[in-house]
Amino acid sequence: MFIRLAALADGTNTVHETSAPEEIGLDAEIFHSPVELTGEVHRSENGFDFRLHVATEGDFVCDRCAVGFRRTVESDIRLLAVRRTGHAPREREAEGLVTIGMHDAEINLDQEILDALILGLPMKILCREDCRGLCPRCGADLNEGPCGCENTTLGYGGDETPEKL
Repeated sequence: MFIRLAALADGTNTVHETSAPEEIGLDAEIFHSPVELTGEVHRSENGFDFRLHVATEGDFVCDRCAVGFRRTVESDIRLLAVRRTGHAPREREAEGLVTIGMHDAEINLDQEILDALILGLPMKILCREDCRGLCPRCGADLNEGPCGCENTTLGYGGDETPEKL
């Protein structure tokens, strides 16, 4: 997703861009909704201060109960783009800091957006915070209620507490 730097006025500018997920490197089988980028870019004589929010929706499978669900994935991006003298190519100096050439007319934020969205995913993807998962004995979805297993001493059949471990 490109931001036209030449079109930005001095001071604070509002940004609203959309892109297809596959255009920035997201898996099109998981992410079906457009990626929306909103926020502000402050332009000064030395560079640009990006304060952005990125969001899209994806189809996931719960790590506990294996039920498919749709969830919004979103994250904030803070990036400083500093002008470098000469015609040096864009470089990533440190996290959140890039150098751009003095005459660069646009900046490609695909990598920053991709990084922000991937890091915005939880390590364990759950359909809901209190997901109870599947019964390890019969495979029933415990979110729908007790599974009915005859042996409930390990708590699989409902809310019973374990008597022996």
